[in-house]
Amino acid sequence: MLTAKGGVMGVAGPGLYDRPDNVDRVSGCAVPADLPMLLMADVARLGGVKPETVSKALQRSKSGGRYAGDPFPEPDGRIGGRDGSLSGSRPWWSSDRREAIEAWFARNQDRSGVGGRPPKSAGEK
Repeated sequence: MLTAKGGVMGVAGPGLYDRPDNVDRVSGCAVPADLPMLLMADVARLGGVKPETVSKALQRSKSGGRYAGDPFPEPDGRIGGRDGSLSGSRPWWSSDRREAIEAWFARNQDRSGVGGRPPKSAGEK
């Protein structure tokens, strides 16, 4: 569930990745209030993975990559320019693409590097 500020709401209340006052917590750049978006940490939380895992999935989704047949949803843009503009290297996704992102994680949850290893069966050590 998204909060009013576009962050992901956790089970017990506001999520770890809410962006107070529309400021990206990592770069410190302003995030336009009228542009609902998911940043890398928000997307990682949707999949229950680390932001680094999302970054790897994006890299591996390129032509010839491990996920080229079922690529991770392409970011809608990049943010994080030193001037706070909507240009930079940090990807963002429109918040209305949440279902597509969650569906990708669901389809790829047992792949190595996406959500960890599958749990061992009862008989395995």
